[in-house]
Amino acid sequence: MKKLVRAFALALPLALPLHARAAEVARAPGAAEAKPASPASPASTDAKAAPVPAAKAAVWKEHQLADVGIAVKLPGDPERTETSQGAVTILTYGVELGGGAPSFGVLCMSFQGVDEDFPAAALDQMSAAMARQPGMKVTRDEKLTVAGLPARHVETSAVNGDERMAVRIVLGRARVYQLMAMGKGPRSLAGPEVKAFFDSFRRLP
Repeated sequence: MKKLVRAFALALPLALPLHARAAEVARAPGAAEAKPASPASPASTDAKAAPVPAAKAAVWKEHQLADVGIAVKLPGDPERTETSQGAVTILTYGVELGGGAPSFGVLCMSFQGVDEDFPAAALDQMSAAMARQPGMKVTRDEKLTVAGLPARHVETSAVNGDERMAVRIVLGRARVYQLMAMGKGPRSLAGPEVKAFFDSFRRLP
């Protein structure tokens, strides 16, 4: 999960400016500051880096993530983590196959004290924040509607490196969803399984 956790570290600082009310809640006494880490930077500059683990067998199936109200297809059973930053709760579900295969993850941020839909304009703020991240270059930025919700698809590449990342941000009621795929190499995220992953997002009844 190391690569996904490092990439998900961007989520909180990107999301806090989404909405004035959410930002005020996040700045309440006791709220922790999250320091973003750039997913475009190599995981390690140590010449004795650990060997790349062998790839696990990919078994794609739909996973219903009932605690965040969505379903999505993943290539294995996801590892679930939960963290909190003040009034923001972050749930992540990640699958890393190893062996140079892309990694996939789903993140859901819930904002305590917010009970309305985030405005679509918030996606512009998140997209702009991603473009400002050091070491990253935005290669695609597309406005979408996903499951009836406003969404944005953003793809980035490392300025100095082969890392690639694709993020689909979906705004819900008091929640922000992020679907993320990460790979290495110019064609690492071009396969049909990556498209199927993003297209599989649906809301549970």
